Amino acid sequence: ATTVLDESRIGAQGPLASFYDAYDKAQEAITAAKQLWDQTKETVLKLTTTVDPDNPTYAQAMVGPLANEIIAAKLEEQESFAAHQTMKLVPRAEAGRERIWKPKAVITVKRRAPTAEFPDGEIYKIKYRLTIQALSKLRPQGIDFDEKYASTVAWNSLKTLLALAVSMDLDIKLIDIKSFFLYGKLPPGRRVYMEQPDEWVSEDKPKEDYICQVVGNMYGLGEAPLIAKTVLHDCLTEKGVFVQLASDDCVYRHGDPGGDYCAFGGHVDDLTAIGTPSGTTILEQTLKGKFEITVVENPTLIVGVQIERNREKKWLKIHQTNYTAKILAANGMTDCKGADSPIEPGAAKALMQIPLGEPGPRHVVQAYQALVGSLIWLMTKTRPDLSFTVNFLCRFLKSPTQIHLDFARNRPLRFLKQTQSMGVVFQATTQSWELHGAADSDLGGDLRTGRSTMGHYLTLGGQFGTVLTSCRLDRKMSVCTGQAETYALQDLVKDTIWLKELVRELGYELSPSTSLGTDNDGVWKQSTKAFNHSGAKHYRLAQSYIRQAQRNRVINVESEDTDLNAADIFTKALSSAVFMRHQQTIMGPQQPL
Repeated sequence: ATTVLDESRIGAQGPLASFYDAYDKAQEAITAAKQLWDQTKETVLKLTTTVDPDNPTYAQAMVGPLANEIIAAKLEEQESFAAHQTMKLVPRAEAGRERIWKPKAVITVKRRAPTAEFPDGEIYKIKYRLTIQALSKLRPQGIDFDEKYASTVAWNSLKTLLALAVSMDLDIKLIDIKSFFLYGKLPPGRRVYMEQPDEWVSEDKPKEDYICQVVGNMYGLGEAPLIAKTVLHDCLTEKGVFVQLASDDCVYRHGDPGGDYCAFGGHVDDLTAIGTPSGTTILEQTLKGKFEITVVENPTLIVGVQIERNREKKWLKIHQTNYTAKILAANGMTDCKGADSPIEPGAAKALMQIPLGEPGPRHVVQAYQALVGSLIWLMTKTRPDLSFTVNFLCRFLKSPTQIHLDFARNRPLRFLKQTQSMGVVFQATTQSWELHGAADSDLGGDLRTGRSTMGHYLTLGGQFGTVLTSCRLDRKMSVCTGQAETYALQDLVKDTIWLKELVRELGYELSPSTSLGTDNDGVWKQSTKAFNHSGAKHYRLAQSYIRQAQRNRVINVESEDTDLNAADIFTKALSSAVFMRHQQTIMGPQQPL
């Protein structure tokens, strides 16, 4: 084409001559742009590396300060793939009409909890993971693979394990399985092909002629989590060493309390284990028969959550101080003035009265959703005192405006600034091993829809701090306080039955009848006697469910003083004094007693 253009431009006049002049200028601009990119490429990549230093791309990592460590992690990954025989090189023609997927390197920098010496957290591990790009989204389930579901341990189960460890003075260990997804093989008949990664190509088998056929399990496959979890389950239960719990299929137990006892919950390749020294040793030996593992005793970080423990005083706190600092920094609130509560009653009411129309600009919507997403993660893990605030902010996720963004960035973040290191505390204050909870509801608290906000909590083992909390906007429309409070108590009874079964399966017996509190006298009375009240017939099934649990002596509903019902913190915006009083019950003492 260039030759034809050069020949045809000879003697060109008029519009054709103008075209050639424009073409020459475009070529000069392209050449200049390439030269400018070559000169500034390294600087640009260094700048973009600072955007997310813990998750850089491979190109960013190679010009960053951790380039040598990431190269070492890449070589280690290659060795793992070779050891597990995850894939083999085959001629390109062998793929036939099968799609050949592109590889993608995923790099993760893991840090310990921040200290004075390492304010951002000391780097303790750098992961390089070779994955198949976009595979899980483009391979249809039922055609390219059968099933991909693989659960992870419920956070409430993990908190229950930690509470057990505190009360029973058990060891806590974090076990990591190296290259967890590489264990196991694809089912016969599955054909998956991938281009050779540029950094893995050998001279004798060039990328143009050879591709990778994936024969083992690897990252990016839709079915990879299920295959790896199946291998782990078979390893644990093959000889009856560990028993899988029915209440949470990611929790396993060995032995009985008083003997060689161990229980753990699995979150992908991270296993949080509690037990006696001999019991946890059995777990380690069982895993070493199949996997390569690393063991951390008395961990300070579990699935991104920081842990502090005073074993002598039977005290443990889980918190996210480092993550909270990142939220404040991302929203420019690092040096803001603190606040005693996350939301004011008057401000919440005013925001609900603003008509919802068109959402704000795209950058406003994205900023609001990103902030609320961060708060959801924080609330779910270690800050149940934020439950109502997060629930309230979620009501505007679809169409937030600048007003909503300013509201979310103001008092909620000022509250986090003042309580940055706060977390859920477990401390055994008595010798009893009891379960206690309470429920509450705010009738029609959402002014836009008239729906009620309800919540409840459960504490375990005579401890401060909570192992289970709930806050939600009721899907059903309640027309009276009795109905809203009944639905709230029903939710609490359901969670109580589940938690009691979990503790029983872990080998510990609770009192047959669990004390649950409600501050509504009508609901309290109706939990023991069936009243033929015409105004209550539309929620009689919920009443019957509670009464049946009461008759079976699974629960014992008691009257709770309204001012002392800590579940009130989950139902509405409270004044600072009331909020802080209930916060003490929900979160527990932040220092050992």
